Amino acid sequence: MAQTNPFYFATRDIFEHTGVPVDVFRVTHTDDMPLHAHEFAEIVIVTGGEAVHRMFEREQLLVVGDVFVVHPGSSHAYTQVDNLELTNILFVESLLDAWVDQDASPCGGFLERPSEANAHTFPRSVNLSPEQLVRVDAITREMEDELRLHRAGTSYLVVACLLRLVGELIRHCVEQHHESDHTDRQLGRAYRLVAERYAQRITLSDLTNVAGMSESSLTRAFKRSSGLTPIEYLIAYRVRQSCRLLQYTDDSVTKIAFDTGFSDSNYFSRKFHELMGLTPVQYRRQMRTRTQRVYVKDSSQWRVQYRKSSVRRLDPRSGPHQEQ
Repeated sequence: MAQTNPFYFATRDIFEHTGVPVDVFRVTHTDDMPLHAHEFAEIVIVTGGEAVHRMFEREQLLVVGDVFVVHPGSSHAYTQVDNLELTNILFVESLLDAWVDQDASPCGGFLERPSEANAHTFPRSVNLSPEQLVRVDAITREMEDELRLHRAGTSYLVVACLLRLVGELIRHCVEQHHESDHTDRQLGRAYRLVAERYAQRITLSDLTNVAGMSESSLTRAFKRSSGLTPIEYLIAYRVRQSCRLLQYTDDSVTKIAFDTGFSDSNYFSRKFHELMGLTPVQYRRQMRTRTQRVYVKDSSQWRVQYRKSSVRRLDPRSGPHQEQ
């Protein structure tokens, strides 16, 4: 993909409305996102769906749990989009200058900035387990709440959350970097089976067969990688998928439970509460009172509209680049 004439997002367009050099965007892409760049840095967290990420004429498949950094001026695009849900943490990159020692490379390459030597290197990514994703999500929601309330000390607390988030991601990146490549490939097959068939019946035997590992070896590998057993991971993945349906559809809790692989709605509600800290109904109500941001095309530029909505219901298939 030729990197010419990308859409460009300027710092002033993003941070001017709050005066804080950090912001959080939750976006659902139902169409491809064209080549674009920004004046600021961006941490991208994939929370649903999948797509192909294109950068420097290279591409990488994105799945749930993937996290990577896009540095200022780096043009990139999303293609082959399938309801791609992203949490984007936008920030002025100089905020991290006092903590990042480029020479010591303390972050396993996760925050490595482009240079003459690596100007066209694809950004290093980390894949979070459902448990890790929930922990990271809690930090981003704390940032959102601070930005929404905008009280005394908001700027300091939001930057502190950004540093906590970066610290968590660096730790996961370094830990994954040291894992066995062979085990990663085996686990990857099991993770892929969950991602592709989570709505169907999946047994522990299914996972061990596709990974080519014994039950005990697979369980140890899952625990080491995600902190969860294979079945706990499957349940957590199904719960994460149910979040999208609760937010963007009017389907009943029972239907959503069945559509995400649960055979009992009461069991689904119990597991949902354990992982999310809210009942499915409470989660749906909370998500529908958040600020809705919509990417819209104005002339030849993409810009962001801010809309307040307390009960607006969105269908992720109804239009491009929506988030509530």
